[in-house]
Amino acid sequence: MRHSFWKSFLVGFPCLALVVLPPAVGHAEEDDRIWDAVLKISQLYEKLEYEQAFATIQGARRLPRSVEGEVTLSLYEGVILCEMGLLAPSRAAFREALLMRPDVDLPEDVAPKVALFFEAIRLEVVGKTVVPPAPSKPALEDEESAEEEEETEEEEEDDLVQADGEAGAAPISEKRTVPAVPEARTPVSVESAAPPVSTSPRNVSSQP
Repeated sequence: MRHSFWKSFLVGFPCLALVVLPPAVGHAEEDDRIWDAVLKISQLYEKLEYEQAFATIQGARRLPRSVEGEVTLSLYEGVILCEMGLLAPSRAAFREALLMRPDVDLPEDVAPKVALFFEAIRLEVVGKTVVPPAPSKPALEDEESAEEEEETEEEEEDDLVQADGEAGAAPISEKRTVPAVPEARTPVSVESAAPPVSTSPRNVSSQP
């Protein structure tokens, strides 16, 4: 009985090994196929055969691949499309690669215009994901001083407005009294007095 058990185990072990090992071997073969395609793309790019390189990228996308393989294909696609003057699809390819690997570098020594275009897109992608740093202490002090100056100016304006309002609406008791204009006196007409009656001395007749 013991002999038959070990015999069956040893016979079944190779079958178990065949079941377990092929997936790992299969993944390695798939990765090799991707990197073989990447090597071919690089060679075509160096020969300035952009259309053939782009077609090779599209063919490689039909293969199973890892994240690194996808990032590499997207970078090559962005570089080749930018060299061909197709900036909109190039931007989309670069963004796809940078969203997966924000710190990735270009796989080839490219023209300066392509490098600048790629770095500009990196800033766009990283700027949307990175939290801006807190403002420094001097900046905070400047903001506080500016706010204090604004508050002081507002208070001064309020005081001026209040002073103007008080001056315009003075109480009745404080208003200056305007002296009344004296009425013009009507001249009194003085009637001319009758001339005095002259009393002539009576003629006294001398009595004899």
